[in-house]
Amino acid sequence: MNDTHRCEDAIISALVNSHLSGGASPDDTWKHQVILGTLHSYVISGNEHTLKESLSSALAIQQQSGSGGGINKIDPSIIDLKDDSGKTALHYACSRQKNSTVQTLVNFGADCSIPQDDGLTPSHICAKGLDDKILSIILSATYPVRPDPNALDSQGRTPMYLAAVEGRGGSSDSKSNAMSLDRCLSALDAWGGKFLVESPKSKVLLHPIHCVSANWKAEDLSVILSHCNYRYPLTGGNGSSLSAMFSSLSAMFQYPIHATLISLRRHIHAVFQTNEDGSMNAEFIPLLPSLVKTVQTLLDHSFEPNERLEGIVGQGDKFMSLSCFFGFTPLQVLALAALDARAIQLTKQELEENDALTLGILRNIMKAIQQLAELLCKNGARINLPPPPPTRLDRPTPTGCYSLKEALDDPETSTLQIGNREELKLDGKDNEIINLLGDIDRLNAAQKAFVVIKSTSNTDKSIKIETTSIDSDAPGGSDSNSCAICWSEFGIISNRKHLCRVSQRYVCNDCSMKRLVVNGSEQRVSDGQYLLSISEAGKASARIQSNRQEQMKKQRQSVSQARASLGLKSTGGSGSSGDDSSKTELSTQDRISNALSGLGQMKDKVLERGDKLNSLQEKSEALEQASVDFANMAKELNRSQNSWW
Repeated sequence: MNDTHRCEDAIISALVNSHLSGGASPDDTWKHQVILGTLHSYVISGNEHTLKESLSSALAIQQQSGSGGGINKIDPSIIDLKDDSGKTALHYACSRQKNSTVQTLVNFGADCSIPQDDGLTPSHICAKGLDDKILSIILSATYPVRPDPNALDSQGRTPMYLAAVEGRGGSSDSKSNAMSLDRCLSALDAWGGKFLVESPKSKVLLHPIHCVSANWKAEDLSVILSHCNYRYPLTGGNGSSLSAMFSSLSAMFQYPIHATLISLRRHIHAVFQTNEDGSMNAEFIPLLPSLVKTVQTLLDHSFEPNERLEGIVGQGDKFMSLSCFFGFTPLQVLALAALDARAIQLTKQELEENDALTLGILRNIMKAIQQLAELLCKNGARINLPPPPPTRLDRPTPTGCYSLKEALDDPETSTLQIGNREELKLDGKDNEIINLLGDIDRLNAAQKAFVVIKSTSNTDKSIKIETTSIDSDAPGGSDSNSCAICWSEFGIISNRKHLCRVSQRYVCNDCSMKRLVVNGSEQRVSDGQYLLSISEAGKASARIQSNRQEQMKKQRQSVSQARASLGLKSTGGSGSSGDDSSKTELSTQDRISNALSGLGQMKDKVLERGDKLNSLQEKSEALEQASVDFANMAKELNRSQNSWW
């Protein structure tokens, strides 16, 4: 026996040394393909039958010995044993997305709350893989304890945060992954999951909406926004535990439009930093349409097109780097990107490096910049705003934010330090920056198209109009002295103070020229709230059109089935080639006459079956109307319980 064990140990040691010398993966997964007979090896090899047999045998032995306290679960020292990588068998089952294996381990008592050495719990692993099925199994487990849906890993991230920022589905299709993300977030949301919770480590985390916007994931962004409270009032939303501090949507989600455009600047600089082999990193060029779509998505969700960045609550280099853009509007950040591209183009010309690839990349970048400029202007962005100011009147730096001086004095916070702010004056004849952003006539036409429309009707009957505002020192907060959006100073005669009846912030006339018709009365709202109403009206119209098409399709199917039951030929059927040419020449009235003539031949049968069909149709319509009424009642109940007003 001892000789046998020595031989086994020698073989295992030789195999281990062979794997190590061959550059084995650091997670020690390969060891379980060498050292067999463990729960880990059964999970990794996919041998579920043997796994169940071994667990059943272990449970039987445990019950015979009287250990386990009479509980029909396997001892934790067996089923929750960690390997050299700090992982249990359940961790491997979750990472390999083996539903039945996970269910088996949970049934036999595996602890779903045990973290790996990096702090990732089974919930984190499933969330990162966007596996909502296994995630539901994990979250519904009750033995030995119910897992915490807001458990934090070593970086302070919750499973919901990890799904939103690093979630990767099994499909290369972004829309399919967005659907998987939606199901995963819904599963976590149902168990009380949040994107961010209060903790020392969470202070260095950027909000998922900021991160996804910076990565230009428009489909994921729409899903995440649907699980956040982007409607006023902002308190009590799932988006952040700090939502009560803010009266600005952009500030609460850390200025995602700015993040999208700042990311463009970083890409422009990175693409022309050649690799060792002389090649350029131009992988982001195909993503430029996603960049435009991301900005459009944010505008559709009421993010203000002219809001200046006042501060981002958080700690760390990322927050300090973003604070360099204090006072910038989205269009001014885009102007910086255009200036960066032009500077690189001039440098390449001086170095005589204007090859076809370089010119093509610069052309695509400038085309995307001009598309973005026109898009922003169509949605209310103004080119006549003053350059970014260093302060917002006499307001102090918001609590928890880095000041502009702190950001600019630290040379390590950003490689894209901003030069003279006064150069970012966009209005004026023959303005150089405007020419980079596109044709001035097109931009003026885009702005005019937005200004012409003055009001829109509101379809949400639960909307609540407020007539008071509370001043706030938070970023983007309402202030009696200046516009909360563009920071223009209020005057007694000119630039009078107005109140957005939705966001409850004091705004200037230029930032609130739109009206929202609520219960027959016009209410002043900011540009962002107007854009949200327009977007929702378009979605409602699309839903109505889709429902109509579906009803027409069902009616056509019913008519076809009825005609088939009567033995009549379908009017849409094809006959001989000669008949086809003659049928195409028939008018609509001729086809109706032919159909009536055919029906007359079977008058008795039509009358008999017609009564039955009419009765069936009435019942179907009644059931359909009842379902619509029930859906409306459910929506009203949901609005009353989760009203954002």
